[in-house]
Amino acid sequence: YGSDGPPPSKIANVVAGAAIQKAVDPSVKTCVSKLQAMESGTPSLIVILRERVNKLAASFENPDVRKLANRLLHEPTMRLRAGELTSDDIDSVVSQIESRLRDDFPVS
Repeated sequence: YGSDGPPPSKIANVVAGAAIQKAVDPSVKTCVSKLQAMESGTPSLIVILRERVNKLAASFENPDVRKLANRLLHEPTMRLRAGELTSDDIDSVVSQIESRLRDDFPVS
């Protein structure tokens, strides 16, 4: 409405509601999710997972193993952050990554 004055209140309310729905609500959800993850010890679980997989990757002589291990860590790390995985899942994740590394880089 520019220089014609403020928009009608109904239009302003619709626009404000859409802005909240598209911008504010997702931001709040993201922040709440991150806070819940921090409170549940997720950062520590991510460190534990990464340390175990990095130690495993270091046991291979091929330097490309670490690159693949880091790529394979991405998905479970995101799932830990999202609360889809717990500490009970770490052993299984490490085993799956180990299996993939051994398949791709067999030890002679």
